[in-house]
Amino acid sequence: MNIHAQPQHYKKLFLYGSLISYVLGMAFTLVLALNTGRPITALFAIVSGVFIAAVLWYYHHHKNYTQTVILLLWTSLFFVAMRLILYAYSLDMIFLLIPPMVASVLLDGKNLKIQAILYILFTSILLGYGYYHYPNHPFLHNESLVIIFSIFSFFVISFSVVYHYSIAMSYKQLKASNNDKNLLLQEVHHRVKNNLNMMIALLGLQHKEYDSKEIHHFIHTNILRIKSIALVHTLLYEDKHLSNINIVGYLDKLIHYILTSAGDTKVKVTMDIEPISLSADKIIHLGIIVNELVTNSLKHAFDTQEGEIILYLNKDAKKITFRYSDSGESLEIKEKNEHFGLKLIKLSTKQLGGELNIESEHSTYYCTIVFEEK
Repeated sequence: MNIHAQPQHYKKLFLYGSLISYVLGMAFTLVLALNTGRPITALFAIVSGVFIAAVLWYYHHHKNYTQTVILLLWTSLFFVAMRLILYAYSLDMIFLLIPPMVASVLLDGKNLKIQAILYILFTSILLGYGYYHYPNHPFLHNESLVIIFSIFSFFVISFSVVYHYSIAMSYKQLKASNNDKNLLLQEVHHRVKNNLNMMIALLGLQHKEYDSKEIHHFIHTNILRIKSIALVHTLLYEDKHLSNINIVGYLDKLIHYILTSAGDTKVKVTMDIEPISLSADKIIHLGIIVNELVTNSLKHAFDTQEGEIILYLNKDAKKITFRYSDSGESLEIKEKNEHFGLKLIKLSTKQLGGELNIESEHSTYYCTIVFEEK
């Protein structure tokens, strides 16, 4: 499981808290060193505190927690080396375990393994070198101090293992639960799609029982409306995400179905659609609008079977602009009678939370709808 470049809020607090604790620890060590007359320890406390404060400043300005943790880790290792070489030891060396603990929480996967292996390797080399080359070293050959330091080191390692194991188990359970929910949701969309297709089939059967052109048109129009909704559930069933649908693919299939249902037509459809994903609810209402506009154009806009329909959709910030136009005047004429199709367009626009504007220029009419993405 990867941690994103921008950590969650609690991870930011953990990193800030650890760095501030480190700086305060060095300040406390400085006071003790000055009171006990240990100038080298005091010098190391000052230098360490300044370095960690610089790391804190780096994170605050760059917000890159991975680089910050790696920088903190290797800064800590440098001071371990200098303390061993210069015999500047004290129990404040326990603070040098803070960077490995921070790394164990904030680094993950490949980063954690690489940095942990290198850190343990170089630390072991340093300790081994110091143990054999400094036989009188007051820290490395002090059994009590080594035991205390080893206990804290064991705690850090154990904490890291338990933490990542619990995270991995939680992630595994969440993934399994999410897969179960996705399967159930897919089944729901599948059943809704089948039910809507059954309604389409029933309407198709009734279509054959009547000779009236008006009834035929009424049934055919409602079949297209239901189909525009059924298509959403078909795409949701086929898609793994089950939440958003790419508007380009949906409109392409919807327009193809409408034109195919219209029979032999030479109407040209041009689509300038930005490839964005919308929720199922937004797609359904937009699909109903597009269905009404296209079927209205095919029926009323063109004196012949030739003509052009243009669909435009663009996202600007959080606003989405949908514009429809054809080379006829059908919607402007029908608007005076407030026919059912226009009522449905207005209702669907309201459900989108958008604003509808209809205008005509010469022989072309424009229908513009602006709505929010969420």
